[in-house]
Amino acid sequence: MNFLVVCINAKKRPADFPVDKWIMEEEIYTVVERLEMVRQNMAIGYVLKEIDLSSVKNYKAFHSKRFRLATKVDLELHNLRAEIIEEQNQIPELA
Repeated sequence: MNFLVVCINAKKRPADFPVDKWIMEEEIYTVVERLEMVRQNMAIGYVLKEIDLSSVKNYKAFHSKRFRLATKVDLELHNLRAEIIEEQNQIPELA
């Protein structure tokens, strides 16, 4: 059931949610599970492969409204960015 999504809203992180476990806008994530979030009136939540929430108290998923489905263009841009970063890391620094 895995599918790819793009974060479109990373605003308003709950105060008790660890910064290092929070999502980033324009990043691509893999949804590995869809669940109903009881505390949010049964809204749909996404469990993401890339972020382990097992140590985060009171949170098991991210609200689905924070994401949109990833497109082929999103994946191509993601791969292109990764290639550019890799190339930049291989350029020797000038003294």
